[in-house]
Amino acid sequence: MPPYPGFFGPAYQSASYMAATERCINFYLEKNETPNAPTPYCLLPTPGFELLVTVAEGPIRAIVSDVDSRCFFVAGFALYEWNGTTATARGTLAADEFPATLCWNGPAGGELFITSGDVGYILTLATNILTIELASGASMGAFLDGYFLSLDSSTGTLRLSDLLDGTTWDPTQIAQRTAAADPWIAMTVVHREIWLMGALTSEVWYDAGSFPFPFAPIPGAFIEQGVASAFSANRDVAPLMWVSRNSSGERMVMLAQGYAAQRISTHGIEQQLNAYDDVTLVDSLIYQEDGHTFYCVTFPNETTWAYDTTEGAWHERAYWNSLTSTYEPWRVSCHAHAFGMHIMGSRSNGALYRMASDVYADVGGVPMRRMRQPPRISSEQRHVQVKSVQLVMDVGIGLGGLSTTQGYDPQVMRRCSRDGGKTWGPERYKSAGKVGEYNARVIWQPCGQARNYVDEFTFTDPVPFRIAEAVIDMSVGTH
Repeated sequence: MPPYPGFFGPAYQSASYMAATERCINFYLEKNETPNAPTPYCLLPTPGFELLVTVAEGPIRAIVSDVDSRCFFVAGFALYEWNGTTATARGTLAADEFPATLCWNGPAGGELFITSGDVGYILTLATNILTIELASGASMGAFLDGYFLSLDSSTGTLRLSDLLDGTTWDPTQIAQRTAAADPWIAMTVVHREIWLMGALTSEVWYDAGSFPFPFAPIPGAFIEQGVASAFSANRDVAPLMWVSRNSSGERMVMLAQGYAAQRISTHGIEQQLNAYDDVTLVDSLIYQEDGHTFYCVTFPNETTWAYDTTEGAWHERAYWNSLTSTYEPWRVSCHAHAFGMHIMGSRSNGALYRMASDVYADVGGVPMRRMRQPPRISSEQRHVQVKSVQLVMDVGIGLGGLSTTQGYDPQVMRRCSRDGGKTWGPERYKSAGKVGEYNARVIWQPCGQARNYVDEFTFTDPVPFRIAEAVIDMSVGTH
């Protein structure tokens, strides 16, 4: 049978459902790097979540690791240290609805700088004493060349601590933008440079070694793109990415290329972003695993979009609410790599999770629902007769044990639409093979006919669904 056209593709939903209505939820594309592979891509499951620890406060608003081999997180209004086993409270913080920020000034300084609820704190690592150093105007924090940096997004003011001393902030060591009228509302450090982003434009500063204020704008490093959501700007182990805005419009996703902004969102993604009511509380995280780097940006009450910088493809990360039978945004909000694990914080309570590709449940231990909806099949609006559809995938992946255990006989659910995706027929189930059933075939036949045929494949069992190939046997009629 020939390959299923477009099965291995990204998420792309056009304003016209007849133009494109592809979805890819909790799956991501991976290119087969061997030239002998039968198909250029495969579809792999996104990792699941395993509970590590829960504290009384929540949600988790920031995590940082490698702080003198220590790991800290902000849960609601509290600062905690996690040693890989237990969480220890380190103090009480102000809190608001925005993420917190955490950074440290290295072994020479021995301090952790926290911004939370517009207040700036220092935790002295040698004594674990937490003190308030900026009573207000601390929206975001960062560290560069021995200095802590604090941005007041309400006034667009950049403040600077003393060298390797976050307990001293000279009130004269401040800067405000003069290159453009829109105040700075976001800040991040990239390659020893400070990206200062306004609502409409952005600029880049560096350590010029000047006196008394050491930082200055880089000549020519002015970007005609601002940020629509301050905490969407994230760079971690990847190039800086953010949800943009400028004087002409808003809500594209940009990637920094030198001192230029490259659009990485698609028209399909942008149609979705611009349909959302409010993007003020958008948050983002970046993590790297198995050669892929993912930028995950969550729009509350909508969904989480994930961009794989390795493959240049988008997909969705989503939590399946079985009570409402709807997909909701990812239920994690921040990330750190610590103790050899990807640590994720809950956006709804005080839970820390281990995220791993060998875990197949969602947060709370509920099933993770995965879905791939490939593009519409049509041929000059003639009837297409679909005789069979088969997924060539890892089979014999059942969990074993009791037959009542979910995953004992993992199922793949398929339904189809004959009107381009507006209405759907019933689901038909096929087994992906009980444990050891390595000759199982995940095939549906017959599948009917239509002028605008769309399939949807859904997976909910806690097993490693990996799809290597999709094939379809179809013929085109005369009318």
